Amino acid sequence: MTDTSQKRKPRRWPLYLAGVAVVGIAVAVGMNFKKAAGTQGPSPTFAVARVPLTISVSKPGTIKSRNLEVIKSEVEGQTTILTLVPEGTNVKKGDLLVELDASKL
Repeated sequence: MTDTSQKRKPRRWPLYLAGVAVVGIAVAVGMNFKKAAGTQGPSPTFAVARVPLTISVSKPGTIKSRNLEVIKSEVEGQTTILTLVPEGTNVKKGDLLVELDASKL
């Protein structure tokens, strides 16, 4: 027969062991943070200011028009150009681009 008057004591040693392990880990981590903070010195600081940001790209290349129109004279022989629209000027259909000298014709 078993004696029911004696109660079994719960095993608490795993809880004690886990508590000691947690405390040990916390102490070790705290010591590492202290060492790291002591060796680095104060954290570097920088002044922050809002300034314009310039972005430039230097790359050699050629620019070509998307809609290229080749214009050439149909007059035989040599002619003299009297007026010429400057390069890069925006033009519309019907604008005068080149005026040739027609006095020798």
